[in-house]
Amino acid sequence: MRTGLFAALALYAAGCTTSARFTVISDKNLGFQLPESCRLGIYEAEVSRVFVLGLPVGLPNPADAVDAALAKAGGNVMVDAQVYHDFWSAVLFGEWTVKVRGTVYKVDDPKLLPQAPAAAGGGRG
Repeated sequence: MRTGLFAALALYAAGCTTSARFTVISDKNLGFQLPESCRLGIYEAEVSRVFVLGLPVGLPNPADAVDAALAKAGGNVMVDAQVYHDFWSAVLFGEWTVKVRGTVYKVDDPKLLPQAPAAAGGGRG
């Protein structure tokens, strides 16, 4: 009995890690404005993955949702973005969804984007 319980718990014990890579991400106002002529509108997209018998069949990646929203709009920059996570389960089956919503811009001129500050220290001498 004890061995069977341990085996059942071991079967459902799992761990998962997901990561997303963004070129720029901030929760602060960066103090720059993109031209309204580059604004395409507010777009959203979502990616989902299912769980079968409590085990994930892949994990949703927030970067994939951002890429999908940018592709839908034909843009390359998203600002004022919000990321939502939603999960539901019906014991044997479930779904995890990541949705992103934000204002999308198409910026072709890199001079319109904020410039990185110069590195302090001036390098090696």
